[in-house]
Amino acid sequence: MQAQFNKPPERDPLNVEENVAAGRIFSKTERERFLARTIISFSGWRRVFAADKDEESRTAEISPLSALFTAAAAAAAARRLKKRLGREPVTIAVAMDTRPTGSGIAFNVIRALLAERARVHWLSVAPTPEALSYTAGTEEVDGLIYVTASHNPVGHNGLKFAAADGGVIAPGENERLKGEFLNIFNSQEQLEELRQRILAASSGEIEAVYSQVERHKSSALRLYREFTSRVFTAHDQALEASSLLEKLRQRILERPIGLVAEFNGSARTCSIDVDFFRSLGVKLKVINGQPGRIKHAILPEGEALLPCCRALEKAASRDPSFELGYVPDCDGDRGNVVLLDQTGRAHPLQAQEVFALAVVSELSFLASFADLQGKGSGLPRLAVVVNGPTSGRIDRIASAFGALVFRAEVGEANVVELARQKRAEGYLVRILGEGSNGGNITHPSRVRDPLNTVLAFIKMARLEGVAEQWLSRCDKKIESSVSRLARIVDTLPRYYSTGLYEKRSLLQIKSKDHNKLKMRYEEIFAGRWPQVQPELFRRMGVTGYRIINYEGTRTVQGPGGREGAGKEGGFKVIFTDRSRREVGFLWMRGSKTEPVFRIMADVSTLEADEKYLLQLHSDMLYEADRAAD
Repeated sequence: MQAQFNKPPERDPLNVEENVAAGRIFSKTERERFLARTIISFSGWRRVFAADKDEESRTAEISPLSALFTAAAAAAAARRLKKRLGREPVTIAVAMDTRPTGSGIAFNVIRALLAERARVHWLSVAPTPEALSYTAGTEEVDGLIYVTASHNPVGHNGLKFAAADGGVIAPGENERLKGEFLNIFNSQEQLEELRQRILAASSGEIEAVYSQVERHKSSALRLYREFTSRVFTAHDQALEASSLLEKLRQRILERPIGLVAEFNGSARTCSIDVDFFRSLGVKLKVINGQPGRIKHAILPEGEALLPCCRALEKAASRDPSFELGYVPDCDGDRGNVVLLDQTGRAHPLQAQEVFALAVVSELSFLASFADLQGKGSGLPRLAVVVNGPTSGRIDRIASAFGALVFRAEVGEANVVELARQKRAEGYLVRILGEGSNGGNITHPSRVRDPLNTVLAFIKMARLEGVAEQWLSRCDKKIESSVSRLARIVDTLPRYYSTGLYEKRSLLQIKSKDHNKLKMRYEEIFAGRWPQVQPELFRRMGVTGYRIINYEGTRTVQGPGGREGAGKEGGFKVIFTDRSRREVGFLWMRGSKTEPVFRIMADVSTLEADEKYLLQLHSDMLYEADRAAD
């Protein structure tokens, strides 16, 4: 099905007439304007790549300058690897999602790597977790370049860079890579020399890379399936993993469960999902399963989840075992879940609810497994690692299992690194992630994976003893029924959180100095506190507050005194009651590339309190913005 993505594009943007006439290369001004509209961060390098500059465009054409950008980025990645490893050649895997511009971008990446004398393993379309499993599981591979713009609209595209261990490169390494790239891209001489070497490359070399795609893709699918089994069962030993998977399969055969996979033409159409679920005995209905046929918004939120809801309701009306569905984004490293309730209606879960149920499942699974092994409460110190805006609901859940919660700055790499640090300190960190986007990372995985999310839900629904671990801790009972998962969601601690992709969470601000803006906000908040505290007490029992900044993996306590930190990190005001228990928080974080702030409120009381807090938060931030200038 993915054959159309495996071949080079028909048109070469590096060799179009306007780019080669009189040996022309783009001016410094043109390149500066290009970079001004490009995000270069450790989360990904991305922009609108469609040649017509429409972010919703379905064209496969990219501009000559876009081609030079991706070629320079790939060349920089190869040079950084050679410097880090102290040898050459290096071997780099290349993969992509199903956006229309992906083939053209990947083609230029591959040619630039060959121009740097790197070896290339071309995987074509693969979801990010599959490509990373291949990178980590293939000894000769030194890194990965993945072509994607994550959840951005279809006309966007970009690059992610990963290391040989299967994790996205750390922020510090991304800055060094960026420096290497700018050294190339800001030099007309280096750009032209790179372009000439690319155009002079042997067609035989390029054909050899593309001819090996089926072999490498087959290996990627095998490694990903093996790795997913290990992640699901928390076992490195294949025999133990196989035994637990068989136990789950038998339970599903006794009490069938049905799943709707609404792929939206994403990279998951070309991965293990269908075969893996069916091997467990799960009944599966696939919709929008043709690669590249992107039917609706890529971000799996809001209206984008309605086709899955309708398909789940239809499937359940014919077969009551259908209970849930999922919708991934284009590169397949995150997704959202819809559940069927007892009335036969399907509803999308909020991102924070998806993550919370995954945490409940994995902590319950650990507790259940310990009981099965006769360990009782003898598990190591448990911890969950999350990002700053993850709901306080997770703290309540973790405490039920005796686990601690540690928070890092927004960003997958920050959360993964903090989890690594906590394991080195002796904690067992089975699950981590970013509750604000619903993405869970289940150890030993180093990236979000909706496959692991859905499997966590299925554990709760069918694996004996798992749900009971949670229900005994929250002192709830539910009857075994078709809507078992929906009923378990109802047992989660009740919190109301602003969705970070809601319009009301995004504020346009003028101030470019985010540290100064936060300091002014702190002054305004302190000045307003005597006025608002009585109302906060009446609503939520609030008697005090404290301020926290998240910088990478560090938590900086107190207002001010950030010593240069805080410019781009997350900022939080935590409200406490008389017992110093947290009852809610305000959070904000400025964009690194635009004068905008994302804000949210999280409360354990009433939905009206979340709305009240968010409005208060917004008013103070706008006031700080006016004063900061």
